[in-house]
Amino acid sequence: MVKGSIIYVDEWFDPFFDFLDRNRTFQWKSSFERGQFFWTYVYYSHQNLELWRPKQVDETGTRALSFDIVPAGGDAFKRFMPLVKPKLETDEEFIVIRAKRRPVILLSPPPSRIKLSEWVRYGEKVNRHLAIVIPLYSIKDKKTGKLKYSADFIESVRRLKWPQFFFIPSCLNYGIRESIAHIDSLMAMPLNHLEALPLKIAREPLNYLLDQVSYLLTQKGGQDFLALREQLLNQ
Repeated sequence: MVKGSIIYVDEWFDPFFDFLDRNRTFQWKSSFERGQFFWTYVYYSHQNLELWRPKQVDETGTRALSFDIVPAGGDAFKRFMPLVKPKLETDEEFIVIRAKRRPVILLSPPPSRIKLSEWVRYGEKVNRHLAIVIPLYSIKDKKTGKLKYSADFIESVRRLKWPQFFFIPSCLNYGIRESIAHIDSLMAMPLNHLEALPLKIAREPLNYLLDQVSYLLTQKGGQDFLALREQLLNQ
């Protein structure tokens, strides 16, 4: 590091990425490795809950013919009548959400399959085949190239000031742009909705990211993350 210069977390590690297709075996398509990148849909977070409620029903009142969007009221999740088609119990709702296709980092692959009947009482499923992922949000608008965040904020993320954010540099060969990994937006995603990339975070930066996740979730441990953050912030 040149004296007087600042180094950021994405520059600290060399290499930052590990490429999984060097041997052309294509095992990465189904390996689901911790730290691997995938594409999937990511929900927008919403503060105001809205519901799809039947606007028109048939003569039985149990088959919806059309729906309308309404704000969640006092009867949310405690409706008077169930629906037969589409199926909806009285304690269920169709909620209004939007989603966008984004890259994610696999934080935790599904646990080992429990060797029991897939379905137990009341239709509950034992093995859900879910992976825990961290969604990525690019720092620049794709169309205009303008920054979505202030330069000062981006710099603070690159220096690990905020335990809920981790900076990801670009790897344009695989469609990964400079992004902020939102650890505070962890999601459980079905495996069949994850489109694998032959790219993952290299071992050393991944270990620091995992340490950061542990610190954010438990406020315990995190010594490696905290030590690196101190170095980056006190340059």
